[in-house]
Amino acid sequence: MRLSLSDVLLIFFLLFFEASQLCLCRNLTDKGCVEEERHALLKFRDNFDHYSRHVLVWEGKQCCRWKGVKCDGITGHVVRIDLSPKTIHNCTLSCEAMSPSLLELKHLSHLDLSLIDFQGRVPHHLGNLTNLQIIDLNEFYEHGLFVWENQELYMDDFTWVSQLSSLQYINIRGLYIENDVNIIMQAIYNLPFLLQADFMYCGIHSSSTYGFVNSSTLPSKVQVLNLGGDFLDVIPKALQSMTSLRSLDLSLNILIDFDPLWFGKLRFVEHLNLVKNSISGLFPTAIQNQSSLTSLDISDNNILDSIPLWLGEFMFLVHLNLARNKLFGSFPIAIQNINSLRFLDLSSNNLISTILLCFIKRIEHVNLSNNKFSVLQSSYPRNSKITCNLKSLDLFPNNKFEGETYGSIKNISVCINSDLQELDLSHNKLKDLIESFGQLKNLAYLNLASNFLNGPIPLFFRNLTKLEELILKDNQFNGTIPAFLGRFSYLRVLDVSGNHLTGNIPDDLGKLFNLKCLDLSTNSLEGSLGEIILGNMSYLCDLRLGMNKLSIKLAPNLLPPFQLTNLNLSSCIIGTPFPQWLQSQKKLVNLDLPNTSLWGTLPAWFQQENLFVLDLSNNKISGQLLRNLHNMISNLTGMFLGNNLLNGSIPKSLCKLQRLQELNLSKNKLSRKVPSCLGEIEYIELIDLSSNELSGTIPESFCCS
Repeated sequence: MRLSLSDVLLIFFLLFFEASQLCLCRNLTDKGCVEEERHALLKFRDNFDHYSRHVLVWEGKQCCRWKGVKCDGITGHVVRIDLSPKTIHNCTLSCEAMSPSLLELKHLSHLDLSLIDFQGRVPHHLGNLTNLQIIDLNEFYEHGLFVWENQELYMDDFTWVSQLSSLQYINIRGLYIENDVNIIMQAIYNLPFLLQADFMYCGIHSSSTYGFVNSSTLPSKVQVLNLGGDFLDVIPKALQSMTSLRSLDLSLNILIDFDPLWFGKLRFVEHLNLVKNSISGLFPTAIQNQSSLTSLDISDNNILDSIPLWLGEFMFLVHLNLARNKLFGSFPIAIQNINSLRFLDLSSNNLISTILLCFIKRIEHVNLSNNKFSVLQSSYPRNSKITCNLKSLDLFPNNKFEGETYGSIKNISVCINSDLQELDLSHNKLKDLIESFGQLKNLAYLNLASNFLNGPIPLFFRNLTKLEELILKDNQFNGTIPAFLGRFSYLRVLDVSGNHLTGNIPDDLGKLFNLKCLDLSTNSLEGSLGEIILGNMSYLCDLRLGMNKLSIKLAPNLLPPFQLTNLNLSSCIIGTPFPQWLQSQKKLVNLDLPNTSLWGTLPAWFQQENLFVLDLSNNKISGQLLRNLHNMISNLTGMFLGNNLLNGSIPKSLCKLQRLQELNLSKNKLSRKVPSCLGEIEYIELIDLSSNELSGTIPESFCCS
């Protein structure tokens, strides 16, 4: 986000200024800090749980040295409290309630209690901290969880915020607010110095009265306003007097249209985010006069229109995302004159006709996938010098390029000396590659999956040594896996599955120390695979070698350097009892070892609490099913043990696998009655017990209710 105005920079200046005062404060260690404030901090700390108090380690007289506390360099007064995870060494603190002792910190200007596990109501007495310039009570976690889902922390009345007359920055993202948007806007207008406000995921509703708020005589100075992820179905009318707005986020709401007549008054908006609303019909004309825009994102809506010509007048536009709408018509001529554009996403629309290669080369990141484009035009104006800024290019899937018509892609060689890093040409009908691809030496990601490419893997690929992901799956490549791939030291993903590759796996692949995913499945590879190749892959988590003629040669006492989540060796040859080296693999999610000549019993040490799918079918597994299997693989959703040599009864303990959806024990030697509780498993969809020696009646629980 580009915020270059002096008022916004003041926020960042304050942060550095306070940091410098901490250093000054350390020169006053003989004074310690103000005694009343030290006691107030201790009272505040005492409301935290035992673990949090242990993490804080607030001890001694010199509270200016305490973790998360900063003092004024001259007076020694506490001016800043920052207990966020970034300050407390990535620890998340927990506290029953905010202590009123904070009121004794009358000089406090910066309060950051973000991501602390508070409970109950945010106390109104915080409104008495009139020197606060920055308050951060953000409850939104990076992995997408926030406290208000359980309403452990909430604000029942936002009006007390209007008492913070010095406030410049407020972030309460993810904290549930019981007030409607008009009450919040009213409070904002009473804060004369407020520059930035973040109310994302606060559960804010539109006002039932749809009225306007009483503003002060001075217009609001707010420049950054985030109301994303709330429940707004109309544009808050109070926005029309926020003439200083530079950035407005209304994403993830339920807006049906965006056409307020007054929106043109906001002439300085640079960033507008309307992602994932329900905006339908024609392209929003309210945006037409926003000539200052540098970033416009209206993706994931239902706009049914062509891209308007007036969009080409946004000469400062850098980021344009119109993906996942219902836009139609030809490639937009209007935006070809926007020389500032660096990010363009028009994917998943109904655009047709021709893509102008000379235009998209000027942009750094381009995604035109999932449209109906059919021609890639590579002609350039006479005497023109086309510079290339491309870093990522995604034209596929689901466009209509075919075979030789794609030959014009050779002109991408203009980008040979560029920073092109990502190229996705997957899911089309390409039959051949041109040698200039080998000159794209900065490529980090290349996806050619699901085409009709044939012949050996091209030798000119040997120059692509900066590749991190190489995906060639589902083509018709033949010959051997080239040894030069072992020189790709940055490679994290190698997927050549679904081809016609033959021969041995080259030992050079063992040099790919950074590899995370290796998929060579569904080819005709042969020979053996052992520690020479796998012994140094400490980051490997996804290994798929199934549907080949490979022999797996790993010592039983091997301690692999990796922790796999997915292992597929189907139809390879193991030919031993259950592999003992799997005992070290504690993160398996999918284990597919069907038709691998395994024999013997399922070992008692096989404990896999993360395992979802277990497929050991078509082997020679013998003995009885373990009675405690439900404890060993408690989260299983699919168990496939068909066509083995299992005997004895089906243990009732299998019914405790409450997430089980598919159970196949067919073609074994199981006997006695079928446990009726199998049909009572909540999510069960398929049970196959055919071709056994079972007796008794079919349980009623198997019948439809």
